[in-house]
Amino acid sequence: MSALGSRWVWIVPPASVLMLLILLVFTFQTSGGEPESKQPEHLVGLIVFWREIPWPSLWSVQPNGTGLRRIYYTRQNAKRPRLSPDGEWIAFDGASPGKKPLSDFDVQTVRVDGSQRRTLAGTVEYELDAQWSSDGTILCYSSYRHTGETDEWLSSRIWTVSAKGGDRTMLGLGSSARWSPDGKRLVFSAPTEESDGDLFVMNADGTGRRQLLETPELELRTGRLTGTRSCSRSSTPRERTSW
Repeated sequence: MSALGSRWVWIVPPASVLMLLILLVFTFQTSGGEPESKQPEHLVGLIVFWREIPWPSLWSVQPNGTGLRRIYYTRQNAKRPRLSPDGEWIAFDGASPGKKPLSDFDVQTVRVDGSQRRTLAGTVEYELDAQWSSDGTILCYSSYRHTGETDEWLSSRIWTVSAKGGDRTMLGLGSSARWSPDGKRLVFSAPTEESDGDLFVMNADGTGRRQLLETPELELRTGRLTGTRSCSRSSTPRERTSW
């Protein structure tokens, strides 16, 4: 996948589903959950994104358009940044140092000042779309083996890993996972016999997997909102489901 100019972080999908991804916003109803972590006042509203100059690199800018700066530059590639809840770290994916440039996607983190880069998940598979839990201690991401086939992403698995690194945990078949505000559940897309992707929810440890939607269209998510309503958009624009 390539980009022209700037790409805002919340609309940059995994390359394998670029032509299929349509907005899905999912909101969990919670009771008694812990409040989400707040960013430091000086980082509130900070936008992180990636752009090619010519190598995909991480940038940030204030919502008013000031303060544009490059956070992390590498000739490897760095895409799909996500700011941690405390505003101190950025999770992203790209080829780790030592690998052939533009050859792979590994889940990595780096401080907002561009220091202390580290790889959290780096295998021969594509690992991408890292998402922070609300307390910033765990990241979930999608992983699949790159074969060059157009449907390779259908074999994607969802994993979690500590933000400090260490052992990874495979939760099951699926992709595009997003956390509930209380960090106890994940909403995600997974293939079924009738569809390339239906909407599911499961506990953060992979248990309690439950299908939410069953349609022939592909349903994916791109983000999360707080509140008590959830909605999805499938690859058929006329079909929308909310509850």
